[in-house]
Amino acid sequence: MFPLYQADLPPTDFALRMRPVFILLLVTLSLLITGKFIIHDFWGAVNLLFVVLMGLFLLSGPSPINVSSAPFFCLMATVSGIFDTVTCILYFHHSLYSIFDPKAPTLVLLAQSVFLISPVALLVSAALSYAIFMDCRENGPEVMPLAALARMEWQQQLLLQQQQQQQQQQSQQQQEPPSAPDGQGAEGPNPPQRAAQLLQQPVRRTIVPFQGQGMRLGDA
Repeated sequence: MFPLYQADLPPTDFALRMRPVFILLLVTLSLLITGKFIIHDFWGAVNLLFVVLMGLFLLSGPSPINVSSAPFFCLMATVSGIFDTVTCILYFHHSLYSIFDPKAPTLVLLAQSVFLISPVALLVSAALSYAIFMDCRENGPEVMPLAALARMEWQQQLLLQQQQQQQQQQSQQQQEPPSAPDGQGAEGPNPPQRAAQLLQQPVRRTIVPFQGQGMRLGDA
């Protein structure tokens, strides 16, 4: 899903528009860290803290969005979101209260809110960072040296194949004997064609004058 080597990509218009949304998600995750500490979910709070720190790398650097950090944040947020989803399911499965039960204490309602919002915020932020990365990679200039080198090699191979095909066609044309006219072989026209040509020629008739003695009916 992610390349092994990725140089810095300039942020696109979509990435710049999504920057405030990403900051809002980081603020939400920071509030969830406080809530996890209050409900004594220390492991979840520490895990979420590392995700927020990784998100700050996405906002650091000379450009407004550090696109090279987006894949790593997406990976961390996705894994944390999956674990928080499992934690949320287990919590409500073993809880004595239903979702937002009016009879539940304030601490229970806070815990339910944290367990419900945390996986949603993590997965949404992961999807947003992945969308930013893909948009910058597809619409940005090509700055990956390995990809550029591979493209050059592919173009050279394609050009070499075209030259070889042209040489083969030229050699085949040189080896083929000159073709005879239509309807004629190497020894002349075929017998049926020769007979047809003779029939098509006009017949010459020679007029011979009358020779002999003329006779009439009365002469006997």
